[in-house]
Amino acid sequence: MASLKIGLRALSGFVLLLAGVQAHAQDAQGQASDPVSVYQQRPLSYLIGSAGMATLSFKGFDVSMPIMSVGMGGMVNDYVGVEMRLGTSVMRGDYHDDRFAIDHLASALATLRFPVWRFIYGQAYAGLSNAKLLNIAPDGSTSHASGSGLTYGANLGIRVVPHWRVSAGYTRYISKS
Repeated sequence: MASLKIGLRALSGFVLLLAGVQAHAQDAQGQASDPVSVYQQRPLSYLIGSAGMATLSFKGFDVSMPIMSVGMGGMVNDYVGVEMRLGTSVMRGDYHDDRFAIDHLASALATLRFPVWRFIYGQAYAGLSNAKLLNIAPDGSTSHASGSGLTYGANLGIRVVPHWRVSAGYTRYISKS
């Protein structure tokens, strides 16, 4: 799982670098200034890299930490879509004396997207997720807890090239157990 985390971090860093280069190149080409017409020139499918904060309600407590995820999605129409994401925490969160890390957060999401300006969009999403949480007790012992539940959130993103998206936002996961 450590190699997956390193791979996710490397891919996310590459996507963010690519986003800056492509956004600058597209802006320099003098694209149309109408946000809806630019936004609607969207492909049916895309890859996404995302960074943000996640709050997990798990086994009766809430813990928040930064998360990075990668995924793929597709648009049903100009505003509604679906996404599959796989994320992991980049830092640990604290709850009382224990420390926690997200081993994985795999999500299937329905999305509602709206244009903000040029290639920038806002997005709300909700769906189902499976999460595995690593607990590090004060004595150094570790344990895992996993479960499935509801996920919802919002983000602000940019289309960097026709099939690539980069976003930052907030995700909330609520375990059924």
